[in-house]
Amino acid sequence: MRRGPGRGPAEKAKDFKSAIKRLFSELKIFKILIIISIILAILSAVLSISAPDRLSELTDKISEGIMGTMDMQAIKKIAIGIGLLYICSAIFNFIQSILMTDVANKFAKSLRKRISIKINKLPLRYFDKNSTGDILSRITND
Repeated sequence: MRRGPGRGPAEKAKDFKSAIKRLFSELKIFKILIIISIILAILSAVLSISAPDRLSELTDKISEGIMGTMDMQAIKKIAIGIGLLYICSAIFNFIQSILMTDVANKFAKSLRKRISIKINKLPLRYFDKNSTGDILSRITND
């Protein structure tokens, strides 16, 4: 049996599919930021993957130079290209991380605000009838 962190058994969502649909509908207001983040993540990954291929070119040029004359211009050009690939990849990854952190923070703030409004609308007798743990559990699980 799986257990939650220090509590009892971990509960699974009763209707996972509808929970995911609801999550995506809640995230629609952040659609543009999420799409930009996905594009940046893909670009970062492509650049990171292509860099080792360029490293093999650099290795080949250096190996050719050991056997004869070394073409320092070609080596310098390839090395600068590799550096630019890694720098661009890091920049794309950094921007993507910032965007997704922003989305997560704004989404969490929105949820907290809506929960606060809902709790403040509840009558006091609701809090008298239900324990604090039950109320917190319901808020967390819902």
